Amino acid sequence: MKVEEVLVTKGYLSKEAVRSATLASGRASVPVEIRLLSSGAIGEEKFREALSLSPDEFAEFKDRLLFLKRTSLFSELNERELQEVAASVSWEWFPRGHVIISQGSKAADFYVVHSGRVKVCVSEGERETTLAVLSRGECFGEMSLLSGGATTATVKAAEPTLCLKQGQRQFLETMDRYPTLHRFFSKLFVKRVRTIYKEILLEGYPFLQPSISSTPSEQTAQERPVTVLTLGTFGIIRNGKPVVFSGKAQKKPLLLLKALISLGGRHVRESAVTELLWPDSEGDAAHSAFSTTLSRLRHLLGSPEAVEVREGNARINPDCLWVDVWEFDRLSEQADQRSKGSDLSGMENLQNAIRLYKGSFLPSDDEFWTFPVRENVRNRFVRLVLRLGDILEEKGDLDGAQQVYERALEIDDFVEECHQRLMTCHLKRGCRAEAMAAFERCARMLSTEFGMTPSDKTLAIVAQIKSGME
Repeated sequence: MKVEEVLVTKGYLSKEAVRSATLASGRASVPVEIRLLSSGAIGEEKFREALSLSPDEFAEFKDRLLFLKRTSLFSELNERELQEVAASVSWEWFPRGHVIISQGSKAADFYVVHSGRVKVCVSEGERETTLAVLSRGECFGEMSLLSGGATTATVKAAEPTLCLKQGQRQFLETMDRYPTLHRFFSKLFVKRVRTIYKEILLEGYPFLQPSISSTPSEQTAQERPVTVLTLGTFGIIRNGKPVVFSGKAQKKPLLLLKALISLGGRHVRESAVTELLWPDSEGDAAHSAFSTTLSRLRHLLGSPEAVEVREGNARINPDCLWVDVWEFDRLSEQADQRSKGSDLSGMENLQNAIRLYKGSFLPSDDEFWTFPVRENVRNRFVRLVLRLGDILEEKGDLDGAQQVYERALEIDDFVEECHQRLMTCHLKRGCRAEAMAAFERCARMLSTEFGMTPSDKTLAIVAQIKSGME
């Protein structure tokens, strides 16, 4: 709801007064709140009262630049850059319970909370789960705008909330103009998925499942002329020998390969790739850039059949390339199709998939389109680890379960549930000192990386440990 609509709805101003103030200004660049105040149609006290703002908050409301300076998102921008951003945003007010963004829709705007709070939640049938509550200085809507995809959660006002709003075009232009914002959103995305969204992802909501799609194949890496490594590192092995990358000439072909893999590797629209890699090019220019880079990629891979293009769709040929993340996906899907412990081949697939995961998908790449795949693959790895741990614990193999959790934490130390499982294994074996050491490691990780304290579940395990040490 626009600010002037709030004032009218609450009875502080008439529609005629708003219309007169707007026309009297004569300058479209003057923010509406300044127009109303300067017209004398409403005093500052009533204006502040209508929006339930403190004097300090109202000062920021009148001066958007002041609020931007106090927001961590924009902390690295200089005065001129902040002024440009301030000119591209406006205020939006939401009453309690108002749905700002609906799950499954595409976000039309980017928001930063000024005052009040919003709730982020997901729904499955009649069940609604709250993922997070965002307050002053926190933002939402950015991932849908950056990816062009639908949102995976609903955002609604938990109380009367005032936000700074930026339209899609202005937001994307701001992102292009200031690369420092990419770094901020990269860190924000990882933090949100690893902390706030972790429980939901581990429960297996269908709209947060991995999106990798490639034709499953039983062929091994040794049976393909080219192996592509993406988990924990990036590398290409051709005919048994690592390909050495040198110079900037290979940067774009390699980026094309990474984009094709990230987008699923088959039925990838050429236009989708060009939008990612050549966003400023259109039509023939974009097609020419794609074709030239594709030719260089095929040469780099040593095979003209490695990447096929038909009717505007690109496809990585699985007979030419073996990609580790696709093999991981195939093994984990087969493990999902079998029972937890009665099927030995299912157990073997679990172990092989976990063994194949060497770390994050394309860990050194900060392109936004790698993030969803990275986190989806990571969360599938976590689910596999927890499932294998369950099987081993049910069989009474605490040593085996402990080894699984320890290996998972060597690769990714940010999974609190693996820390909890490791603590419990030590506790069941009567090794309370080792269990406390596992807890201290977990607490250090949460504090250092996220500035957080352990969850109630972790603290409950600690209480069990201490109860036997007194």
